[in-house]
Amino acid sequence: MISIIELFGVDAYERWVRQGFRQIQQAYSIIRDVRGHGLILGVDIVEGNGYQTPSKTKSKRIQQEWLRRGLIIETGGRFDCVIRFLSPLVLTRSQAQRVLDIFSEAVRIAAAA
Repeated sequence: MISIIELFGVDAYERWVRQGFRQIQQAYSIIRDVRGHGLILGVDIVEGNGYQTPSKTKSKRIQQEWLRRGLIIETGGRFDCVIRFLSPLVLTRSQAQRVLDIFSEAVRIAAAA
């Protein structure tokens, strides 16, 4: 019996998308962690520059940048500083790349603020 995860190739997409988020994490110190399972991922936002304090301000700035580009993203977690990515199973690679590009730009703007 084939699982839904195998049917839609979620494992491959998860690895590819997670790798993209990890590359962004390496470029910006405001990302403390990338976690989750399948296409439900969370990115933990902190003050950065050596400070691991959760940053609601920076996570909200990232959310605002997404909204300016016509996309909706949720925040959550104990301090409302986890960016939640709740991707559909039918996400294409080009759509996923657009998500990563927009996220990278939003993180760049939030990190500079």
